[in-house]
Amino acid sequence: DSGAGEMNTDATISDTRFAGNSVTATSSAGVAHGAAGAILTAASERMTISDSVISGNRVTAATTFGSSTVDGGGIANIGVLTLRNTSVSENSGTASGPDGALRGGGIFVGSVPDGPPSPRLTLVDSPVTHNTLTASPGISAQGGGLFSLFPVTLTNSVIAKNVPDECYGC
Repeated sequence: DSGAGEMNTDATISDTRFAGNSVTATSSAGVAHGAAGAILTAASERMTISDSVISGNRVTAATTFGSSTVDGGGIANIGVLTLRNTSVSENSGTASGPDGALRGGGIFVGSVPDGPPSPRLTLVDSPVTHNTLTASPGISAQGGGLFSLFPVTLTNSVIAKNVPDECYGC
């Protein structure tokens, strides 16, 4: 996971480009799980990314006989994250195999057993656009722009022009 890095602490990142990173997970006979084409965020109190760009990142998962899962072509958030004046665009997730799931071409918000108990995402003046999910038959794809299992707060933030859909769980 995390083509550019994993942030596990409360912090502020600004004026940064997370662009052109990739994660590839392959398995010949088991589970292939890839996450966070650019960054995985797991801060328990607060993490803010401002005045930045998260673009052109990708996650690919492929297996012949197991399950393929992709979580977050751009960002996989399992903590408390605020994006402020930050665009999330042209990120992608691709999965192939007999079954599995693609969740969040731009952003995935979910939890893990030992992670923060209530992940949250806040978008302020942060568009989520032109992100894509591509799945082989038998694999579900949800949240081309944003996939969230938890509440999301949107302020002046557009989620549009994502494939196959805009948002799951919003």
